Amino acid sequence: MDISKEILFNSTGNIIKENLIALYGSLLSGEVIIRLAEHKNFDAARVEFQTWDERSVVEMGNLLGQDYRTQTMVYKTKDEYIAALFLKALINEWENNRLKKYVSVWKIPFNNKWLPNGGKAIIRRGSAY
Repeated sequence: MDISKEILFNSTGNIIKENLIALYGSLLSGEVIIRLAEHKNFDAARVEFQTWDERSVVEMGNLLGQDYRTQTMVYKTKDEYIAALFLKALINEWENNRLKKYVSVWKIPFNNKWLPNGGKAIIRRGSAY
């Protein structure tokens, strides 16, 4: 089951994109998803996410992948934090689906021999690489 479909992300709100724009003014596409999720309309946020191109998804994934973005103190409310978690879950699912597609299309078997040192940890100066 996809993480974005967990019980935490069940839609209970009914606000739509047009209402958000009337409420907050002009919003970027990432803000639309976050605001929809904050207002508990996860289904509409999921539909809005499906309109993104690959570049937008990758850039947002890079932004949300920064360490400090997972800390609760960055967000003003619990709903903002849950909305960010939802967007991160959507991005993770997108990345997993993209990887599955490439593996299935190219019929690439995963092999540890392709990794440096056969996938074994390399110890240098007391650190594992």
